[in-house]
Amino acid sequence: MRRQPAAVRFQAEHSNDCWHFDLSPSDLKEIKEPLWLQPNKGAPTLMLFSVVDDRSGVAYQEYRCVYGEDVEATLRFLFNAMAPKQIDGFLFQGIPKMIYTDHGPVARSHVFQQVMRYLDIDVRAHLPQGKDGRRVTARSKELVSYCAS
Repeated sequence: MRRQPAAVRFQAEHSNDCWHFDLSPSDLKEIKEPLWLQPNKGAPTLMLFSVVDDRSGVAYQEYRCVYGEDVEATLRFLFNAMAPKQIDGFLFQGIPKMIYTDHGPVARSHVFQQVMRYLDIDVRAHLPQGKDGRRVTARSKELVSYCAS
């Protein structure tokens, strides 16, 4: 009776139908102190922002120094992800139909939700299941990190 329900795999029908978004503290620990450092807020965290297109598997990532899970930094990152790229035919650009993410501070932010509604992007947040690496967004980030190593 305590068996987990069967997992149902979904995959977007077209590129830009669904992006998996995740941000996590970076494994890079040594960086120079940024000019915008605010001593009253403590030390910023180097975070890896990542989106992966569900259909093609193409990833777009950026490192950013932030104080916690910052909505402004997230919106700037997503703007860069959606912006036209210098590579002809690069699939990762334009406005996605849906963003799949965890239920963290960014997804709960009213500013983030309002911007996503304005862009007509459906934001779906999965329920947290611990830090076991089984979530799709966590797995996609780790796979890209391992491939880059």
